[in-house]
Amino acid sequence: MTALSYHGPADLVLRYGEPPQLTRTAERPGVELGVSCPALGQPVLVLVGPGLHLDLAKAPTSARLQLPDGTVIAGLVSQEDCHYDTFLMLPEC
Repeated sequence: MTALSYHGPADLVLRYGEPPQLTRTAERPGVELGVSCPALGQPVLVLVGPGLHLDLAKAPTSARLQLPDGTVIAGLVSQEDCHYDTFLMLPEC
């Protein structure tokens, strides 16, 4: 992935917990997101709309985004950088 700046609908899956412990997911298809990443391997900043604030308050451990063009971005969510309307994802390379 090269530099990326995107705003629009995307499919979002948030995961809570890590295997082998009990985990759960929140699937949010077609939500409005802002996505910014300076370069491959760099953290991805994700801005969410008001309907997802509660999902972020529950402290997701990982996330997966699929953009309309088929681009998939997945990785761990930085707990120090997970706020009311944004989160920082550390992408899997």
